[in-house]
Amino acid sequence: MRNGGREEIKFRQVAAAINRYRQLQLQECFDPNIADSRPTDSQREVFQAIGDVQYRYVTGGNRSGKTATAIRDLAWFITGTHPHWRRPEKWGSSPLTVLIAGQDRQLMERELWAQKLAPLLDSSEWKQVRSGNALTAVENRNTGDQIIFVSHSDGSERNRRFMQGYTAHYVLLDEMPTSLQILEELQRRLDTTGGPFIAVFTPKFRNIQIRKVVDSASPPISRKFRLSTLDNPSIDPEIQMKRIEGYSESYQRTLLYGDWYAGDLSVYEFNPETMVSPLPDYYSPGWRHVESVDPATSGKTGYTLWGEDPKTKVWYCVRAEYIDGIMDPHHLVRHCQSLGEGYNIIRRISDTMPWYIGAASALGVRPAYLTIWDKNNRREETIKKHQHYLSTGLVKIGSHCGNLIDEYSNYMWNEEGTRIVGATHFHLLDSARYFTDLAPKPTDEVPHESWESWLYDQHRKRKHREEKAKTMNKISRGGRLRRNSLWNRRRA
Repeated sequence: MRNGGREEIKFRQVAAAINRYRQLQLQECFDPNIADSRPTDSQREVFQAIGDVQYRYVTGGNRSGKTATAIRDLAWFITGTHPHWRRPEKWGSSPLTVLIAGQDRQLMERELWAQKLAPLLDSSEWKQVRSGNALTAVENRNTGDQIIFVSHSDGSERNRRFMQGYTAHYVLLDEMPTSLQILEELQRRLDTTGGPFIAVFTPKFRNIQIRKVVDSASPPISRKFRLSTLDNPSIDPEIQMKRIEGYSESYQRTLLYGDWYAGDLSVYEFNPETMVSPLPDYYSPGWRHVESVDPATSGKTGYTLWGEDPKTKVWYCVRAEYIDGIMDPHHLVRHCQSLGEGYNIIRRISDTMPWYIGAASALGVRPAYLTIWDKNNRREETIKKHQHYLSTGLVKIGSHCGNLIDEYSNYMWNEEGTRIVGATHFHLLDSARYFTDLAPKPTDEVPHESWESWLYDQHRKRKHREEKAKTMNKISRGGRLRRNSLWNRRRA
């Protein structure tokens, strides 16, 4: 054998040894980026309970490591290396099915899969399955095991039926759903297999039904765990306390320890059970839509899009997202136009930012933006008006608009009740408030059955206007000719 061949074999052996050592490290570490990282005592309790109870509920503060705990548990499970669990014989050797339910598919792909789970697995063994640009699943090339990603932010009957199509061996629920039915449906996926269920969330919402289920957890069926943000070794306790010092004591305990939030200083009385809803199955981009924008000089803009159900006259939040990093006003206006492309936008609303309104005017944006009048002195007035729209059901927040829903729970008075903590950082909520302040009045317009129907109607109206313009033009020219002819005869 030539030296080159021996060197190649040696290289492969060294590479295989390094990979094997890496896999052994991944089996032991808690954080895949820190080889010698180990779980805290509280996190270790969660791992140890997998063989004692089927349902584990893990509440915790922000950055308490609750999601990382669930991902570490799942990685051990799917690789068959869990230190406290063994595969039941009744499962045989058939491929495993894991469901991960999160609020948003993009967040699940970026944070749950790419940043947390994938580094704990052998990337060469897993292939991604996509539908368009969305990651829907990952599958093990060797075993056929699959991890399927489903969204629970849209708590619709359609999504619930979609979940019903699976029998799972393991379910991970990331963040608290707005509906108890989603929690129950995910647990039903395990009825046949008896596999583990783990839910991790910071309970910022006042959902009495879910709270009753979690707080009543008791072995041998279920158990509740609580993780503290201050147990995270990467968190400086002193700095963390300064960050939240403006909030009430009860909300501080929610952020630090995952206590259920009582909502004593909430600006809005926000009930997800009645104020959050999926879009109707008959929703169409041909509905009347209103775009509301809250541009900020910091470069972070809040964008919401609202559609009016022509049958009920209820306005649904169709889109709610942040636009970050676009500092040029003209580029920002064009980006907002691109987000509204394909929708029947009858009104545009914006904060009174001259640089944004000026750019929109220069670009000839139609319909032109309406701006909020005296927004600083009318803050409480517009808050009360927005609360009225929410409480009476005149508006519904789309259950897929997770970022906006989060802002309702974080929008709070300080201890003295004199100011809103961090009021300038809630651009989505401000955008929603501007919308209800300038929302169009209901009309008797006949609803369109589809987007195509609306397009055809607009085409028909345009053709009618063009024909009318041609007719008026002919009459106008004829009138001038008759007058000129009469004038010439009189002169003769």
